[in-house]
Amino acid sequence: MRNFDINIAREYNFIKDCPEHQAITWIESNGWDARPVFYRQIHHSLAFLDQCLSAGEYQPKYLSVKIWDSLREVYGITNVSHNSLINGLTIDEIINEYGLPVMLSCDSFCLPYSKNYHRAHAGTRVILLDVDHDTQQYLIGEAPFHICEWVDKELILEAHRGEQPGRGYYHLPRFPTVPHTLMEIGRLIAELETELHKSLSEQQNENLDLRVDAILQSPHFGEPSQLIFVLECFMHLQAGWMKLAKCIDWLNEDYEMTNMERIHSALNDMINAWKRMQMDYVKLLRKPHEFEEKIREKLVAIRKQECSVYRILIEYLRELSAANAR
Repeated sequence: MRNFDINIAREYNFIKDCPEHQAITWIESNGWDARPVFYRQIHHSLAFLDQCLSAGEYQPKYLSVKIWDSLREVYGITNVSHNSLINGLTIDEIINEYGLPVMLSCDSFCLPYSKNYHRAHAGTRVILLDVDHDTQQYLIGEAPFHICEWVDKELILEAHRGEQPGRGYYHLPRFPTVPHTLMEIGRLIAELETELHKSLSEQQNENLDLRVDAILQSPHFGEPSQLIFVLECFMHLQAGWMKLAKCIDWLNEDYEMTNMERIHSALNDMINAWKRMQMDYVKLLRKPHEFEEKIREKLVAIRKQECSVYRILIEYLRELSAANAR
């Protein structure tokens, strides 16, 4: 339960959401396959972009990415959250009362291994894996920084009490204490297909031009000073397709489906489409006279491509469901 493999952290480095990266690294380091957890990766990309731009920050709740819900449903892994600013517990008191591991909200401004050290107050999640009372140190894991090492307690205490968003929060992830049956494959396939149909129904009822208009009219979009923020949104969407591809690979392990080459090609095309979008966006920012027309074309095209891939996946899941029922 206290293993934290840096090689696994590197494998999932494409996950840009820190708590999710931490959780996935932790479960796989302790022998649990993360791939089935990624069945919730269906999303409406332009709706996600619109919501992020409206809020002025990344909005994970608008992606179908509820990592702890998925972990509970698939494996029975639970997570309980508290706030030390409310209950008044110190980090050692949290450990004494609840045990390990503990995942803490921390300010990367206080962490020497972070690029934000003494530069910017930004939230991160540090997972405490062990404690050495003699040396007054914690064994910590930080997947985004590829770190698993002993650090002084005072350093983590200072970071936990910093100025990050979500200051004071801590999480208690736990594996099931009794044997838990993996989420039934037929149900997982049905859940995935339901999400696909939901996204396609949204396409039928949406005005794509109005959706793109809302994105283009955002003060954040097309603004050079907001480049990193917009690219992060694109990277989250690319990561979603990479995770979905891993889930599909896991589903197919016990079956020899004849159309897997088509499936892999469609998924890889979507991954590459969001990678190209990042490069094209940077290039078009240097051409303001072309920006709106060209980026509109690309946003419309990628949404249509997305829905086309969803239709291909629905066909695949129906065949897979029939094979599973035999």
